Amino acid sequence: MIIFKNFEKKYRSKTIFENTSFEIPSNKIVFFMAPNGCGKTTLIKCLAGLEKYGGEIICEESIDKLRSEMLVIWDDSPFYDKLSGIDNLTVFSEKIKIDKNDLASKGNKYLSDEKSHTKVGTYSYGQRKKLALALQDILSPKLSVMDEISNGLNYDSIKQLKKRLQESLKVNI
Repeated sequence: MIIFKNFEKKYRSKTIFENTSFEIPSNKIVFFMAPNGCGKTTLIKCLAGLEKYGGEIICEESIDKLRSEMLVIWDDSPFYDKLSGIDNLTVFSEKIKIDKNDLASKGNKYLSDEKSHTKVGTYSYGQRKKLALALQDILSPKLSVMDEISNGLNYDSIKQLKKRLQESLKVNI
C-alpha cells in the first residue's frame, strides 16, 4: 500500500495538490482519470521522486526502495531512436541478465520480429508504447506506473494490454 499523507504540490503560486490524503492499495490496478492539467503526471513524478513535494509518501518498505523497484512508462515512451527495438530492450534490461531468446520472445508478444529489429526512430507513437509495454513485461517491476497508457494504442492493442494485466496480476478488469 502507498499512502499519500497531507500531500501538497505547488508550482510558484499555482496549487496542484493541497493537504491531500489517500491510499493506493497493493496488488491492484488503480486508474486515475481526471481532466488534462489537473496533476496526474505531476503525482507520478512526485511518487517517482522526480519532483519535490510537501507531506509524506509512505509505503510498506522505504519509499527509496520502492522507487528503485518501480518502472514508469511515460506518455512519450522515450527510447534511443537510433537503436532497434530489441537493442533498446537489451540496454534497458541489462541489470536482470535475461537470455536473448527470452527477451526476443517477450518483445514479440507486443511487436513483430521484423519491427523489433528496426530503428525505434521509425516507430509510430503506438509502436513506441508497445515497446514500453514489452519492457515492463521483461522487467516485471514491483510497481508499474503507466502515464496515459492508452494514448496511441488501437482497440486491439488495448484489449491485449487488458488481457496481459489480468494474467500478470490475476485480477478481473
